[in-house]
Amino acid sequence: MFIARSIPIYYKFVHAGETADLFHSFAPVGNELICAFRRHKIVDFAEWGSSENFYESRTMLQRFDPSTGTPISEPEEAMAAGEDPRCVSVQGRPFVLSANPCGGRFNYVLFDVQAKKCLNIVVMNRADFKYGKNWQPFVAGGKLYAVHGFSPFRVLQIDVETGEADIAFERSVGLDLVSPHDGFTHFRGGCSALVLDDRVVGFGHMTADSGRHSLFQWIFSPFSRQVSLSFDLDIRPLTDWGLKVIDPTCFFAFQEKLYLGVSCSNRDWFYGQTFVSLLLELQPDGNDLQVDSSLASVLSNALPVQERPSLAKPAVHFFRAAELLIGNGIRSRNFEVLSRAGKDDPGHVVYGPYINLNSGTYQVRLQYAGAAPSSQEIGELDACSTSGSTVLARKDLFGTNGKLFIATLDVKIPGDAQGVRFETRVGSRGVADMRLTDVSISRL
Repeated sequence: MFIARSIPIYYKFVHAGETADLFHSFAPVGNELICAFRRHKIVDFAEWGSSENFYESRTMLQRFDPSTGTPISEPEEAMAAGEDPRCVSVQGRPFVLSANPCGGRFNYVLFDVQAKKCLNIVVMNRADFKYGKNWQPFVAGGKLYAVHGFSPFRVLQIDVETGEADIAFERSVGLDLVSPHDGFTHFRGGCSALVLDDRVVGFGHMTADSGRHSLFQWIFSPFSRQVSLSFDLDIRPLTDWGLKVIDPTCFFAFQEKLYLGVSCSNRDWFYGQTFVSLLLELQPDGNDLQVDSSLASVLSNALPVQERPSLAKPAVHFFRAAELLIGNGIRSRNFEVLSRAGKDDPGHVVYGPYINLNSGTYQVRLQYAGAAPSSQEIGELDACSTSGSTVLARKDLFGTNGKLFIATLDVKIPGDAQGVRFETRVGSRGVADMRLTDVSISRL
């Protein structure tokens, strides 16, 4: 498949402490598209679980014009709590399948949009059933099913009137490698699936780690009892924009066309970053040129003019702090890097990535927290070429009272030679603790 058209749904840089709209999942209802999405508060990883009210995740509903992807109604709250909603239409009735937050009586619910009724899903005759996350609903023969997961590959049949579910199919397919950061398997579900001919087709995501998700397609043939996976949808136009988390949210047919929804971000959601939701119109075959031009055009047009990079690829180089070279600091949790006053020597904490850039204007964006007041200078940020021999720009860094802060540095590269082995360096004065989370380099 290739991407014939891309419809931007959401594109926003969201700071820690603000709310982001994520996981826009669509389903056709009549001549409209109904969308369920997650409105989630971005909480700093260092503050996660620090208070009773730190967590906020609501499920919202909105109607869209399918021809333009523009909303035709204001968002309305469907559920005050919920995660990763998946929208599906069962015989013309819209439903939302959603995971409950941890600690709920059951881990999955089914919300009837028309009746505004929420049912706990109960898997019958399985008291020890682990509900997990990332279920993928689909409709066959007018009945609702859901792929529960890939370890084993398990299909549930769900009664939309009662919420009772039974296991319809189960088979071990060997995709049981566990991701150490959360205990779930690397191969995970992602979006609503679709019955095409005699096969069920869907898209999932492979979690390399907490901040890197890649897209794959799966096909289930009930008659042959076979499950197959493929990675043939080119996502470089997304990764070239610094989007390292790519999660599928819906796959559906509408007016004789196929659509795939994706929700993307730079990394895991504990930090300020760019969040993107797109609705992609798919075609059976094509080439990389069509994919690249379509996505690049949409992403460029989605940005405000003053923030719009050129289409030179990649447009954004994004690195978690520990993915750069570490000097006078230590690697910490979640790919962060710490510089500890009194323990680590003053000097460069991280540096790199030694990439070659064309002439032009770029912006370095550093996200960090400094354990000092905003009036105290604690370090510096600079940008260099030719392995640090030429300093192109620099600025002082100040304390942030321990809160995440975005520091930006504009850099002009006058000639191609000045862009050879480009690096950015974060230095510490050694007077206060510094916590570095990520660095990006964007062409302006």
